Amino acid sequence: IAYVIIAAENDPVLLEIIRNGFNDLKKIFSLLGAEEVFLIEQKNISYLYSAQIVIFSGGDTSFLIKVLKNKNFTKKIQNHSLGIGAVMGISAGAIALFEKGVGTKDKKECLFDGLGLISGTVVVHSNEELEKKYPKAIHLKEYKLYQDGN
Repeated sequence: IAYVIIAAENDPVLLEIIRNGFNDLKKIFSLLGAEEVFLIEQKNISYLYSAQIVIFSGGDTSFLIKVLKNKNFTKKIQNHSLGIGAVMGISAGAIALFEKGVGTKDKKECLFDGLGLISGTVVVHSNEELEKKYPKAIHLKEYKLYQDGN
C-alpha cells in the first residue's frame, strides 16, 4: 500500500500530523493483511507504481494535481499492467481523482479540475449548503483520520 503525501508537502503542520500517525495507519493495514505500507513523496513518486493499493492524502489540491500531471500519472495509472488494484483519495486526494472537485483554497470554496480518473464531481468536507449547491455531486462529509491534539 502506497500512502501518497505529496498534497501535504507544502504544509509542515499537516505533514507532521501525517508522519506521526503513519505508524498507527501501518498497524491497521497490517492487521488487514497488508505486507508493506510506505509513504510516497515527490522524491520517490515512482515507487507508487509498484503498489497494489494507492491512497492519496489531503493537503494542497492544486499542488497535488500539478505534480501528478507533470509526472503523467493519469496515463501511467490507466496502464493496467502495473498491477495497481485500487486508487483512493482523502480530501485533496479525492478531488484529484475526479473530473471536478469542490474544496477550499485559502479558506474559500473552490472548484478544481481533477485528473478525470473518476467521472463526475466530488465535494469534500461537504455540508447542507454545499449539498444544495451541488445536488448531483458526490458529497464526502468532514472526518478526521489523525488526531491533531485538539
